[in-house]
Amino acid sequence: MTDSLLAEATELLHSGDPDEALAIALRLSEGGDPEALAIVAQVLGERRERERLVEVAEAFSRANPDRSRGWELLGDALSLSGEKASALHAYAKAATCPDADAGRLACSKASALLQAGAHRDARAALDAVPEESPYLVRAAMLRLQSCNATGEHQVGLDFVAAALSGKALTAPPAELAWLMVEEGHARLATGQHQQAALCGVRAAALDRGNEGALYVLREALGMRSPDAHRYRLQLEADLVAEAGGGRFTAAYEVVADEPSEALALCQPLEPGATDFTITAFDKGQPTPELPKGVYSRSARETLS
Repeated sequence: MTDSLLAEATELLHSGDPDEALAIALRLSEGGDPEALAIVAQVLGERRERERLVEVAEAFSRANPDRSRGWELLGDALSLSGEKASALHAYAKAATCPDADAGRLACSKASALLQAGAHRDARAALDAVPEESPYLVRAAMLRLQSCNATGEHQVGLDFVAAALSGKALTAPPAELAWLMVEEGHARLATGQHQQAALCGVRAAALDRGNEGALYVLREALGMRSPDAHRYRLQLEADLVAEAGGGRFTAAYEVVADEPSEALALCQPLEPGATDFTITAFDKGQPTPELPKGVYSRSARETLS
């Protein structure tokens, strides 16, 4: 019963009903389910309800002191609230639990240290992630993020290339996307604009809602114009059979000189799509100060 409710909460979260997902996850977390607590943490974190998140995670950890995930998520919540010392204490408690996941915990601790600007300590924590860890991609992303923050862009690129070369990467698409975004930032900083653009496109394909990917792509293209305007477009396109087939629609916000250019900027972000049509558009304010490119896009909506 608990597993089916957890699956229901997860599905509700993915389908865009965070309120109901939160309600179910809160009930399950009160019963001691750490994965339900993770859903609670995701929803409350996205809503920036940090005090409530800390309260829920503290209550869970008091009731389940031997569950590492609870202490880890409490550490994450405290880190989001800027309480570095308390967060590190929670991670230390998590490490003493018999069910501790060393790789994931090292990444969580490193993320908190990065938020506090403690780059040396963060990298030391990441050194504990073994090569066979399922969190290797997350660890590589965090290290590259650290190197980007300290201006060591090529050092970060070299490390990631060595750490991930020849390995089958099984991380969730969103994590792979953020790795590509951080690589894109590093390549922008080192003047590798074509490679940065590829990073942006690949990240956007992995995680449709990742606005960091769109930023990298815009900066890599480096297109500005005195005639640029902000456009809102509604597009339709067909998917080839290999991509699932059918016709879909999606909304885009784009800076371009004219609708036809806006459409051209959207097309690379819809892999497997053909026969594009603009079904509606709205021309907004002039934006000569902004780089041309895509600024946001909606999920695809299948047409009957």
